[in-house]
Amino acid sequence: MMPMLFQLLKQQWKKKLRSPYWTQSIVQSIFLGFFALYFILVFLGLGLMADKILEEVFPEKDAFVTFSGLLLYYFFMDIFVRFFLQKFPSLGIKPYLTLPISKKQIAHFLLLRSIPSFFNILPLFFIIPFFFKTVLPNQPAAISSAWLALAILLVFAGNFVSYYIDKAFGVKPVLAAVLMSVLVGLMYLDFSGYIPLGDYLESIAFFMIANPLTLLAILGLVLLSYYGIYRLFNDHVYLEEQGEVESSISEARLWDMNLFDRFGKPGEIMDLETRLIWRNKRSRTILYVSLLFILYPLIFAGDENFDKPWFMLIMSLILTGAFTLNYGQLMLSWNSPHFDFILTRSIRIEDIFKGKYYLLAISNILLFVLSLPFGFIDARFWMTNLAMLLFNTGVTIFLYMVVANYSSKPIDTEKGGVFNMEGFGAAHYLIILPIIIIPVALYLVLSSFLGSAVGMAAIGLIGLLGIIFREAILKAIVQNFKSRKYKIAAAFRKK
Repeated sequence: MMPMLFQLLKQQWKKKLRSPYWTQSIVQSIFLGFFALYFILVFLGLGLMADKILEEVFPEKDAFVTFSGLLLYYFFMDIFVRFFLQKFPSLGIKPYLTLPISKKQIAHFLLLRSIPSFFNILPLFFIIPFFFKTVLPNQPAAISSAWLALAILLVFAGNFVSYYIDKAFGVKPVLAAVLMSVLVGLMYLDFSGYIPLGDYLESIAFFMIANPLTLLAILGLVLLSYYGIYRLFNDHVYLEEQGEVESSISEARLWDMNLFDRFGKPGEIMDLETRLIWRNKRSRTILYVSLLFILYPLIFAGDENFDKPWFMLIMSLILTGAFTLNYGQLMLSWNSPHFDFILTRSIRIEDIFKGKYYLLAISNILLFVLSLPFGFIDARFWMTNLAMLLFNTGVTIFLYMVVANYSSKPIDTEKGGVFNMEGFGAAHYLIILPIIIIPVALYLVLSSFLGSAVGMAAIGLIGLLGIIFREAILKAIVQNFKSRKYKIAAAFRKK
């Protein structure tokens, strides 16, 4: 079996090197490289200074015991973060359908390929420095070995448990949702002060280190999650994505009803776009993440900046425009797999852009409604949310459409993970600056001279003007698209 695994790994590496996208994303690769280096240095610094930091923050506790408890806490946070950020391995399996390669070999290959992940390597930059600086010099050899084994096993457990949840969403969505809900519930109860989860985890960690045989429980979790993913692949796929495809086919029945057909051709486009969102893994993940962004302000509750109007504006920008800010960035790239089909059919480009605009506008309204309860925490949220709803609908969507005409790249919609940067260019990173700066700067300037209400009204007015003159704006964007559609089509063919 091992020679076959090496062959699969070799072929995947050659596929990556030979892809034109490899040379087209140099700037993006450099950006991600600096991003990774930054986190490595941060984690390295934390590992070297952890004992001093913990002694200052928790002077009544031993740094070794506290750090051990934090390892278990990190495990829970790690699963949550990995689910939304880590890009788990996938394999374009069609070329292997006619070859004598078993499902078992493919499943093991995908699982083993997930081990050399940045998310597995990064924790080592604070675990190993802390081990050599604090644990090894001050603890017996047996305790030190048990501590290191616990830390390494937790990294592997986080990898395979989050991998299982990610893949189970396509085959067993209820089970995956329950597991994520339990994790979120535990963290919420701890943050809210209802249960001292940190204290419990410290006791559990110290007990496991003092009794090394109990580490078999963590090893069992690693093996169980590995076997769970293996069974998912083995039982539901010859194609690695088949489980997700079958799930999408059954789920598609929900979306076969035409929700927007009463709005004519743009409504038909909206129905098609809605099905695209639900049936493809990457867009479906973005939908889940956008809904979770409703809880974003709770993270900053109690922060000294939370009550400042400019900070609330940014919160409202995210609350009402989470889906637009995520899904809208790849406005045309979502259609890259079938873009040539669109160009050869009697589909009006005006209807495509109108359909996308109205769908994103509806998402802004729905998120606005869901965010209304924040007004009971601070009544100013009702005003800032309304202003940013108008701004996102009348400005943000159009800005993303303009960017799409000049910076559209092909994507694979079946590749999940929020940390998936495929399809992004420099323009996608830069456009977020005016989206944030325009409303905040406008508010700060006008509120300084004319008062807070005027500043907020000005933001809403700009958005309202964009909504009123949307037909003229869309017409100009469509004309620009028509002059560039063949360049966009050529870019989409470079995969």
